Amino acid sequence: ILPQFLKILVISAVTEYQGMGLSVLLPNMLRAYNGQLIPGTDTCNSRMFGDQFLVYSVVMGGTNLLGKAVGYYLYKTMATGHVIRVCSALFTLSYTLLLYFKDTLIVVDVIAGLIRFLYSLNALIMMLVTYDPDVFGKATLLLASSLLIGSENLATVVSIVCDEAFSNATVIGICVAVSVAQLVAATLLKEV
Repeated sequence: ILPQFLKILVISAVTEYQGMGLSVLLPNMLRAYNGQLIPGTDTCNSRMFGDQFLVYSVVMGGTNLLGKAVGYYLYKTMATGHVIRVCSALFTLSYTLLLYFKDTLIVVDVIAGLIRFLYSLNALIMMLVTYDPDVFGKATLLLASSLLIGSENLATVVSIVCDEAFSNATVIGICVAVSVAQLVAATLLKEV
């Protein structure tokens, strides 16, 4: 049960890192884009404009709701391992595309929407797996779910610190690397 738990731990923590990190990364990318539009503007002090707030709320809120609904449907109708593997592959592809198209605002918004959708879908499935007594067994459910939740919280903090400490390109590169780790863990995952 330990190797399976470690794979689920990696998938769960990386999912949280990707999704919560995007919450800070996207505004940082928008401010950097706005700093390019207005020469001589410090990107730390540049602002997000009104239409960008609307896009941000749709990307972060609308895709979140859609991802939860689709995630619950997929959890009930498909094998969980397959859904996690597909999400992991799409995370890797999305962050790789974001690395190459980080200066094109519309592409950034679309890719960020896809990433947030995948995060919501995968996070819901991982939450359902975390509390499923058939996955970890009734005797170890409390310990396993506590460790998973703790790792998710730690991943959230690390993602926010990285977003503030590193450049946007570095953060996206880190997301590509952890997405590959997630994909490897998901590929090795037995059905849950």
